Amino acid sequence: MKKIKLLLVFLTLPLVVSGCFKFSRNTQILDPKYLVFNNQTLAEAAYQVRYPEKWDLSEDSTGAMGTSTDVAVFKVSREQKISATVYQGVAESEVLAMFQAESQSQTEVNRLLGSRLISAGPDNDTPVEAIVVKNGDYVYVFQTTVPHSPEFVDFLNNVTIFNNLNSVAEPPAAEVKQPIYKLYFGREGANLDSCTVSYYREVYFNRPDDEIELIPKVIQTLLSPEQLRLNELGLFTGIPAGTRLLSFGYDNNKAIVNFSAHLNLGGGSCAMTMRRDQIEKTLMALNEVSNLKIMQVEIQVDGSTDEVLQP
Repeated sequence: MKKIKLLLVFLTLPLVVSGCFKFSRNTQILDPKYLVFNNQTLAEAAYQVRYPEKWDLSEDSTGAMGTSTDVAVFKVSREQKISATVYQGVAESEVLAMFQAESQSQTEVNRLLGSRLISAGPDNDTPVEAIVVKNGDYVYVFQTTVPHSPEFVDFLNNVTIFNNLNSVAEPPAAEVKQPIYKLYFGREGANLDSCTVSYYREVYFNRPDDEIELIPKVIQTLLSPEQLRLNELGLFTGIPAGTRLLSFGYDNNKAIVNFSAHLNLGGGSCAMTMRRDQIEKTLMALNEVSNLKIMQVEIQVDGSTDEVLQP
């Protein structure tokens, strides 16, 4: 028995040393180390960001917001710096005008609608990428000296803006005009040779505080046809029952919607075309009733665009 135990020790020892056996206490060593910068000095305009600890962080106060730290600079490398600046009482248009933008699009940061700018930079030589986000009385500018870098994308994905601000008084309920949202469906007896949809059901619901939230709101309503009394209107949906919205995003004027695998179930090419048309037209209709400027819709299933809505 002792010989067997010794033999097992000799057999497993090289595996343990080589790392073939992974113990939970060591798994963190393999993960990149992050720190969290929480700018609490900004009080109600506070934000935080999770960033790699190898980045050098420096903070500064311009004096525009008292002694609060309104500028944070993250040195990523010799070539790249990422900065975060907060403005108070400055119109978003004034901040946008600071950049000689060569291109501008919409994007999302922490569920807030922002403007992405590619600018020639202060010296008209080195390009910069900036994201400008309005949140109540404050405007946040996140900027990098290396446009489209994966480090900047990671930075933006790890920004949390505490967006419980609402400094603008809401008008009385009687004066609030409810927008009409269009949800697209097929119609019984209509000519479906083109496999597209052109009929819509008008719905009303309270506008969310952040317009970016309209994307999941209209899609989740589209996926709940039983609540819309479609039969009374002679309408029907081509989207299979049980389809769920798993996640969503918005980047460079592109709405990204990720569905459960139910979306791909059954149906031929015409049915798949109809489902796509329902989703795309419903989202594009948001441009009529919001500040969103959706130019493209990306449909995913379980996080992938491969073989989505293929017969």
